[in-house]
Amino acid sequence: MQPEVSKELLLRARQTGRYMREAHKPRSSVPLYEMGTAGHLQRKEWEAGWDQRDYEMKLGVAA
Repeated sequence: MQPEVSKELLLRARQTGRYMREAHKPRSSVPLYEMGTAGHLQRKEWEAGWDQRDYEMKLGVAA
């Protein structure tokens, strides 16, 4: 049985990744969150947010 991860929690992780990119933190600074599937999903969302903001910054898109 996989743990339940709320959409709000995943959205928060994605937004945090975006903020970290804007603060010029490296992608490798992804937080560990928690062990297991739930933590893995949060880390992936964080990385997706970081990558999305990185792409926008390279295109010159404002936040």
